[in-house]
Amino acid sequence: MFEHPVTGEDVVKIFQIVPSTNFKNVKKLEQIKPNDPVSIDYQETGNGKLDAVYIEVIPLKEMPFSRKDVLQSFRG
Repeated sequence: MFEHPVTGEDVVKIFQIVPSTNFKNVKKLEQIKPNDPVSIDYQETGNGKLDAVYIEVIPLKEMPFSRKDVLQSFRG
């Protein structure tokens, strides 16, 4: 589950880890901790499932802005 950065809506997507899934900043899925911020590139398969192509764990020090910052920018 993730929180949409603008609307604040909780969104749930389930990704399949496939043998070709690549990782950045971790070597395997088990190294990702709950609530770690991640970026996932994926492709939808013919049967409607989402295959993770690339998963990057984003170090907190590299996060440029928060949800609050995004909302403030839209409100002026």
